[in-house]
Parts: sequence; C-alpha cells; structure tokens
Amino acid sequence: MTGSHSFLRRALGTALAAAVVPLVLAGSGHPVRATNGTYLKRWAATMDGGAAAQAVTLDQAMADAKSLDLIVARKGTFTPYVAAMRVANPSVKILVYLNGAYAQGNQGPSSGAYPASWYAKDALGRPVTSKSEGNWLMDVTNQSWVQDRVQTCTTSALQSGYDGCYVDMLGSSSVQAGYVSSPPVNPATGQVWTEQDWLAATSKVGAAVKSGNPLRMVVGNGLQNGRQYFTSPGATSVLLNGLDGGNAQGWIRGASDPITTFESAANWKQDVDMLVDAGARGKSVIAMTKVWGVTATQDQIDAVHRFAAASFLLGTNGNQYFDFDANQTDGAVVPDHPYDHANPGQPTGAYSLQNKVYVRYFTNGIALVNPSKTATYTFSLGGTYKNLQGQSMSSVTLPPDTGDVFVK
Repeated sequence: MTGSHSFLRRALGTALAAAVVPLVLAGSGHPVRATNGTYLKRWAATMDGGAAAQAVTLDQAMADAKSLDLIVARKGTFTPYVAAMRVANPSVKILVYLNGAYAQGNQGPSSGAYPASWYAKDALGRPVTSKSEGNWLMDVTNQSWVQDRVQTCTTSALQSGYDGCYVDMLGSSSVQAGYVSSPPVNPATGQVWTEQDWLAATSKVGAAVKSGNPLRMVVGNGLQNGRQYFTSPGATSVLLNGLDGGNAQGWIRGASDPITTFESAANWKQDVDMLVDAGARGKSVIAMTKVWGVTATQDQIDAVHRFAAASFLLGTNGNQYFDFDANQTDGAVVPDHPYDHANPGQPTGAYSLQNKVYVRYFTNGIALVNPSKTATYTFSLGGTYKNLQGQSMSSVTLPPDTGDVFVK
C-alpha cells in the first residue's frame, strides 16, 4: 500500500510540474489545457485490443488526457493515473465500459453467472448469442438484469475512479438479421422483437443506469447515424431520452465502406442535423467516423478526415465529441492527429448553405463542406486563412465530397 501511495505522489508531482506551464493557443493569449476551449472536442474508445493493448504507462495516460476530452475505457485501465490525468486536463472525462444487453461468452446459462430466466430466448426457447463474439443476449426487459447493469455501473465507476459509464449494445443490431444466432423473442408479445420495440426497451435500460447514477455521466451506444436517428418508426434518437449522450458509430460513413464511397447529400445533412438536434436537447452525440480494413492511400484517408472534421464543426454546439478512427486497434494508447486540434474559435451562428457550399463561421475560422456528388465549387474566404494542411489561401475550390477547416 505504501508503494502505491508513493507512486501516486510521483505521478501527481510529474503532472503538476507539467501543468505549471499551460499550453497557449497561438495569438489568443488564453491558456488552454489539451483540447479545452475548442469546439472540436475529441474522444476515443480504448477498451479493445486485448490485454497487451490495455497496458498503459503514466506518460501514455498523460498523453491521452492531454489530447482527449472523453475516454471510454475498461475498468481499472487508467485507475493508477486518474488523479494525474485530471491535473493535466481538469475537464477530461473517463467512462467505464459496460455491455447493456449481453453477458460475456463465459457467462452462459450453464455457468451460473445469472439465473436462466434472465437470458433472451428465440422462438424455440433457445438462448441467443452474438455470432461474432459469442456473447449471450439477455432479456433487456428483465428488471433484475436492468438493476444488475445499474449496480455494475455504480461499482465499476467507483472502483475505477472514473466519471461515469458507457452502456454498449443499446442499438437495434441485436434484432437485425445476421447479428445473432437466431432472432430473439419479445416476452411481452411472444413475437420476434421489432426494432422499434427493442429500442424502446433498451432506452429504458440506459435511463435506469443514469437514474441510478445521477451524478455520473452516462452515455449509450446505438444512435448509429443521422438517417437512423431521425427515421420513423424506430428512430434511434429515443435512446437519448434518459441518457447524457449516445455514440453514433456510423457517423459520415460505414467503417468498411470503400474510401471513395460517400453518403448522399441528404443523408450527410441528417448526420450534421443529428448533432444540432441533440445539442438543442442538452445531449451529446459521441460521433465516430471509422476507416477500417479499407484499401486506401494516406492522402485519401486524410481527405475523409478533413471532410468529417469540417462536417462535425458545422453541427456541434461544443457539447458533442468527435473521433476519427483509422486505427481499429482501440487500445489504451490513442494515436493523435493535428487535424483534431484545429481551433477556429467560437461559432458566430448556425451553419448555412451559401453559394452551394455548407459553411459555418467562427471567431477565428471557417468550416466548409461540399457534400455534392458531382459539382465542384469555389468559395471566397473573405480573408487569408490556413487550412488543415497548413496551406495559406483566401479562396478554396472544393471538389465533390470534400470539406476543410480554415483558421486565421
């Protein structure tokens, strides 16, 4: 015990020494730690990648804290460094990962982990598993299971010293064809779950976890994208009713979509409008743009990154979080990128369509996106700015499906 205390004092000493000289944004005169004060808040999911990817040093934990505003993590991964991380970045939030709908692969009905009545069943009365992980789907309407999720959040966050919980698998994938071993049955109807009824049920799971942890930040995974957020019936926006926020894993693109494939302009606009709508409700969208397992050059990946970052800045109210993930390992050591630290200042209004380009003005910059599939447009910036690549310009030509952020 003495050794752990002395280690923590050393960690805090290192953090305090680093904090004595805060970062200063060029030309602003205002001290800023990490991404604080920018509208491009950044987050990362760090819970996957296996045991090796969860081994993190003090220096690596501090680097995460300085470059991220929100971290989703396994229980205990960052616990030895939480105090030091908060000194380095007082606003960083760390959420413990929690599966809201599944027991783990080694927690099946024969394991004794949970009563048999807690497990979801198909039409033949058989337990249901996920095809990819082999996890066991639970009856999300079973109040004992729901209370187990509430208590697990409370205990895990307390033991880890984290700020709250990230409740996974609240979306409708578990009742879509191909994701599970067989379609689960809704106990209330005796019929296979509809997506609408499933989302109504899992939204109550998320709301219960938040209600049982009112002083903690609780977010859920399942918004997916703007089209599904606004669709009716079965809108994923219902998940936000009782939560602080939700993850949209398919924001701007699907993870394995070809690098040259982009959403329609209408679907892209729904992604941006999802940020606007959630912000107006006092909720956070935890937006995630993935490029996973795709054949692409670095220039192509960077172009999608600029498009996503500019799109995010069009819609955020400063309470949303952005993750461009071209890494796929999702370990505790998070790669950083200069695009994610652009600081255009504070917005001077909402985004709008001007000269066929979507634009939002900030006190120190401009976000521009051309979601058209065929047309190229030139836009006058009204002054000299630098784009995300560091190039100075007073006007920009945007080909189809491109975007950029410009800072004075």
